[in-house]
Amino acid sequence: MNFKVGYECDVKREELYGWGISLATGVIDEHFLEKMKSLKLTPRLPSNIHLLKNGLSLRKGMTQLEHTLERRLKNTDFSWAVEAEERRQDELERIRLYYEPMVEACEDAEQRAALTARFEQRAAEIDWQYRPRVTLTVLNCGLFHLPGID
Repeated sequence: MNFKVGYECDVKREELYGWGISLATGVIDEHFLEKMKSLKLTPRLPSNIHLLKNGLSLRKGMTQLEHTLERRLKNTDFSWAVEAEERRQDELERIRLYYEPMVEACEDAEQRAALTARFEQRAAEIDWQYRPRVTLTVLNCGLFHLPGID
């Protein structure tokens, strides 16, 4: 499976992971993509090759890979997220200081509602832009019959 992990806030960083799992043994190879680059593959199994029953189903193998990646991500340094949250709070405070006096000084209820709506919209935009988040995407996957069981 090829995974893309995105660390997103007002700046963005992506990491790609190309991992494989043996459905016979359940062993996960975190360098599978690099190993595949050196192999010459064909779309058919050679003649006189017999496949053994898998120890893991495709779904179970996928789940194992996802759990392994999730464990790795939990041990990642998230200081970038703390810094992004600080920038988000600073921006929210800045627009609050800008809009609050205008809303308080406004005597017309309709204009006050419009200013409040603009403030809330701007706050939502800042929240979306600065709020730290991690996204995980499965780019693609494949089933390969390789010689030997590692």
